[in-house]
Amino acid sequence: MVLMKLIAIPVVVLVLLAGFLTTNPAVSGFFEQMKDKFFSFTKIEPPVNRNIDFTVDLNKYNTVTFDRSSPMNITVIGEASVVLQNGNVNTKNGITLVDYKGFGSVSNKLLLNGTYERLESMELKLGKGKIWLESNFSNTEITNLRVKIINISDVSGVLTLKNSSTQFSGSIEIFEPLGTFTFDNSRMTVKGTTQKITIPSVGINIG
Repeated sequence: MVLMKLIAIPVVVLVLLAGFLTTNPAVSGFFEQMKDKFFSFTKIEPPVNRNIDFTVDLNKYNTVTFDRSSPMNITVIGEASVVLQNGNVNTKNGITLVDYKGFGSVSNKLLLNGTYERLESMELKLGKGKIWLESNFSNTEITNLRVKIINISDVSGVLTLKNSSTQFSGSIEIFEPLGTFTFDNSRMTVKGTTQKITIPSVGINIG
């Protein structure tokens, strides 16, 4: 009987404490802040060991998608339709986004949905804000872009490692590349670092 009372007392205390924590505005607000911070922590990208410096120039590319919490700089040459917090802008002169974070997709057009620290174009200059963009670009450059994998078949290109360049045709896989991606009409050039590169047609399997 004494044992049952000893067990019951801490249980009652815990129930009362839980009620206080969920009904007290200051305490519940604290937990809401911590929850928000926790979810922001989960967005941090895990570290990846990249020890291969490379440049690759390809005559075609598949759709490249990304969703980054790390800042990127994006320069778009060509027409763009832009939706901002304070209105819409259509430009034919291109646009530059500094420290862009968020979603992006590059195929025959560029799609962006995220935030930026600075926006510059011929028509306007803006500080920090949110943006949705669609562009039928002629050239797009994205610095500090990271994707999971580049995997392309029936492609021709040139791979440069240090001072050695190799022309190839066939398929290529590049794992966890990080660097500057340039999209120019149907071509793509990537300069940066990566985990692994394979090009079976020329016997390249590095990493």
